[in-house]
Amino acid sequence: MSPARRQPYVHLESQREALVNLVVGSRTDRGRRRRRNEDRVLIRSGRGEAGAWTLLAVADGMGGAAAGDIASEEALRAFDDDIVGCGAAPDAALLRAFGVANARVRSLSGASPKLAGMGTTLVAAIVARESAWIANVGDSRAYLCGKQSFVQITRDHSLVEEELRVGVLTPEEAVSSRYRAVLTRNLGSRADVATDVFGPIRLTVGDSLMLCSDGLHAVVQPEEMQVAVRSMPAQESCDQLVALANERGGPDNISVIVAATTGKERGT
Repeated sequence: MSPARRQPYVHLESQREALVNLVVGSRTDRGRRRRRNEDRVLIRSGRGEAGAWTLLAVADGMGGAAAGDIASEEALRAFDDDIVGCGAAPDAALLRAFGVANARVRSLSGASPKLAGMGTTLVAAIVARESAWIANVGDSRAYLCGKQSFVQITRDHSLVEEELRVGVLTPEEAVSSRYRAVLTRNLGSRADVATDVFGPIRLTVGDSLMLCSDGLHAVVQPEEMQVAVRSMPAQESCDQLVALANERGGPDNISVIVAATTGKERGT
């Protein structure tokens, strides 16, 4: 029996809200060629014993007719529900919540022939005090934009990325490879999923975190992302990057979150 269809899960405390010295913007878009948007985004804020925190996440559902939109929606719902009440250290909380999200998608996939084979990527960040912890499965990415740098934090779990690492493909060949979208990890395909966790990453005033689906990074270059994130407010940069991806054909769903640090650093 397939699950009841609910409203698309796009939990936003706000699209532009100052929290933990952050201003957060977001945008998710169907793109130009897809019939529906299978991406989902999450922005949540809270306060615990250790102080204020902000949770950011982007999920890119896969499967098309096999309900990629349900996969991303249910993964984010399960992830959100678990991490809010976890109470563990950020890295441990991310690992546990990714496992819960994976189990949820896998359970639904096995419960209905209509959902069989569905899956989703997931990239998420917890920002607390002046540090960030990042986790990912799949090819949705996180970047850190500093005053003089723009660095990809996550590593894609894709066939092309693995071939790049071992030297089978050159960077030029990877750009045009027809296997760019073939993932080696996703939520929902296996009982256990290996989740990469990065951090703590120190944030200073002027730094920004950017999370996005491959609908953005497949057609917009890092140098262009850096210019938008550095030169515009968080929400405007999200709008500009989505517009740029659509100008280049919008071949996939496009989602982006930008979290810009503001205010005084602790101790200053």
